[in-house]
Amino acid sequence: MARSARAARLSAHLGRCGARTVRGDVELKLNKEPGLRIPNMFDAAIEGTFMGIYVQGEDILQSDPNTKHVVAALSAMECVIVHDLFLNETRTTPMCFLPGSTSLRRTAPSPTPNGASSGSAR
Repeated sequence: MARSARAARLSAHLGRCGARTVRGDVELKLNKEPGLRIPNMFDAAIEGTFMGIYVQGEDILQSDPNTKHVVAALSAMECVIVHDLFLNETRTTPMCFLPGSTSLRRTAPSPTPNGASSGSAR
C-alpha cells in the first residue's frame, strides 16, 4: 500500500475518533475504554480493522488453542514485529524478528581472578 494511502486512511480514522491536534499535524486522542485483548485483536485483524502487532517475549502462535485462527490473523496484518530471546513458532510469520538479549549477557570481557581481562593476551 502506498504511503499516501496509509496516511489518508490514518487521517480518516483519526477524524472519526474526534482526535485533536497535539503537535503540528500529529493528531492524538486517548480513549477512555480499555484496549483489545489478544483474541479480540485477532478477530479485528481478520476483519481488516487491526493492522499491526508488536509481540515481545511471547509465542502467541503456541499459546492460543486455535493456531489456524492466529496464523490467519497475523497474515492479515500489515505489520508484525516479534521480539524474543528464542526462535519460536511465532517468528515464522513476522515481517521483522528482533533478537532479544538477557541482562546476563555481557559484552565486555570479564576479569579473571588475577585482575587481567579474559580477552587480553599475555
